[in-house]
Amino acid sequence: MTDSPTGTTGASPEHDPSELLRSLRWTPELAQRIVRDPSLAADLHQETWVRAFERFGDAVPGRAWLAGTLRSLAYRARRGRRRRRYHEARGEKPEGVPGTDELVQRSEAQRQVSAAVAEMP
Repeated sequence: MTDSPTGTTGASPEHDPSELLRSLRWTPELAQRIVRDPSLAADLHQETWVRAFERFGDAVPGRAWLAGTLRSLAYRARRGRRRRRYHEARGEKPEGVPGTDELVQRSEAQRQVSAAVAEMP
């Protein structure tokens, strides 16, 4: 493996179409084995290659780099799903969304202001 233009290792400088085709065949299989969800596996495969092309350009990234990136993306996706389920189970609202109590208080304050304004001469 040689240094890429970005100064990192993991890509072959040759533009070897057969190596690219081999990598394009095994990465979706690895993604499927890791996540066991065809839709998510396809997303992970695509995101892995987007990152590879962004980082290495036309050079073919090394197998270890591709596998590591795919595993990292799968971990992040799994972590995101767990966090989302946890927060949904707790009934938490996303930041910036007021709770029912706060909405009732606001409504009452608006009603009081409207009544006070209506009584003004």
